[in-house]
Amino acid sequence: MTKILLVDDDPIVVEIYRKKLQQHDYEVAVAEDGLAAIKTLQTSQPNLVVLDIMMPKLSGVEVLEFIRSKSELKNTRVVVLSNYYISGEDRQAATAKADLHFQKSACTPTRLLAAVSTLMAGSPPALASADTPPAAPGIENQLDAKVRRDFLRDAPMTMATLRQLNGAFIRTESPPARDLMLLDFYRKVHYVTAIAGMAGSPEIAHLASAFEALLLELHEKPDAIGPSTLQTIAFTLDFLGLLFANAGQAASAPKKTPRVLVVDDDPIAVRAAAMALQRAHLDVTGSQDPAAALQLLAGEPFDLILLDILMPGMDGLELCKRIRALSAYRRTPIIFVTALTDFQKRLQSVRSGGNDLIAKPIFPIELAVKAVTHLLRAQLPENLALA
Repeated sequence: MTKILLVDDDPIVVEIYRKKLQQHDYEVAVAEDGLAAIKTLQTSQPNLVVLDIMMPKLSGVEVLEFIRSKSELKNTRVVVLSNYYISGEDRQAATAKADLHFQKSACTPTRLLAAVSTLMAGSPPALASADTPPAAPGIENQLDAKVRRDFLRDAPMTMATLRQLNGAFIRTESPPARDLMLLDFYRKVHYVTAIAGMAGSPEIAHLASAFEALLLELHEKPDAIGPSTLQTIAFTLDFLGLLFANAGQAASAPKKTPRVLVVDDDPIAVRAAAMALQRAHLDVTGSQDPAAALQLLAGEPFDLILLDILMPGMDGLELCKRIRALSAYRRTPIIFVTALTDFQKRLQSVRSGGNDLIAKPIFPIELAVKAVTHLLRAQLPENLALA
């Protein structure tokens, strides 16, 4: 009998995958995190490991490196469940060392079974790679349909739990206790990524995968927690609630890669913002001259605009007014960039023309999450987007 080790820190997700695999006569063992996986792998040699890439304590990439370093595990096949927003370095490691990798946000039990069955049969499965945006997975059989029914039924409770976790995180002042609260928050969003993907709700899965990446990086880099990141968490959570409230509607068709214009007189700042946005796999154009940016906007379509507030000649607020005067950009999301010391002071005044605000120095995954949130929101019908 083929032996499979499932490595995932979410017991509900693991149980769904385990049940599907056992129905087809696979012997399944479970490791609840990376450390437990390595302990298991030191004493057993499974035929295949299904490995979640994003876990606290020890990441899936580190477990994958352990597997590939052991001669006794040289024949063990590895399926990596990736996240669209992991760092390029981790993505490259997963691509190079795994037998197969695809997004957890698009992984139904049936798709996982197909991947495992085909991989163990010796031919490469034709599944989405980590570089393919999440797509709407069809409801392929009774188990997948049940997952969707349960997901829709539990949506209000899921959002209530997420709001409670965010509130507890914000109210907790002790750094060690706050760190634990943030980890609990991350784990719940991590669960939402997987279960939304299983349930055929790609917009929720897409946003949650970005959101969980932000929360995990804040857990690893607590110095980045501040007014800007807290506001981003609150805004993302509100929009996630809007998506949950409309989760029963049919998913929209995938769109072309969104285009983003970054305007900042500092070339280093333009480059930093572009790198952060490319983490969300967006097509980024940079400009250091507000007047030149207006010419670009008049001749080319952009889906999102990032403006530095303090620029010589024409500041970001004035540039925003001129952009809003262009008929094609009246609803285009605009995110302002300001110094951290000015963030609270500018938060309300900036929103009169723009949609959002982020503090310098930019925390890359925060900007990626903001961009994804606004781009998804812009795709909604106007009556929902303004809700």
